[in-house]
Amino acid sequence: MTAENQRENVRRAVLAGVLAVIPLAGCGKLNRAATINQATQTSGETTAAALQQQLASQFPNAHVSCSKSMIVNVGTRTSCALTGAEGKGTVRFTFRNSSGAIDPASVKAS
Repeated sequence: MTAENQRENVRRAVLAGVLAVIPLAGCGKLNRAATINQATQTSGETTAAALQQQLASQFPNAHVSCSKSMIVNVGTRTSCALTGAEGKGTVRFTFRNSSGAIDPASVKAS
C-alpha cells in the first residue's frame, strides 16, 4: 500500500467518524462538554454583589466572595464563599441565563 493510499484511508476513516457523530450532536440538552469552547464568563465581583443583595434580608452582615471570573453554566449549581455574623458558609445558586443572571429561587445559604 502506498503512502498516498494510506492517507486516503485515514481521511475516509476520519470523515466516516465525523459523519457518524453529526446526527448525535443535536440530540437532548446541551451539556458542559458541548459548550466548553463557547463558555460565557462573568465577573465574580458582579455575581457576589448580586448574591449579597439577595441575602441581605436573611443575613444583614453577609459578605459574599466569588472567584475573580466565573464560567456561566446555565442550570448548574455553583457556589461562592459566605462570611458574616453567623460565621463562614457557602451560598449555592444557579445561573438563569448565559448573561450571568442568577435565578433568585435557587439561592441557598448554608
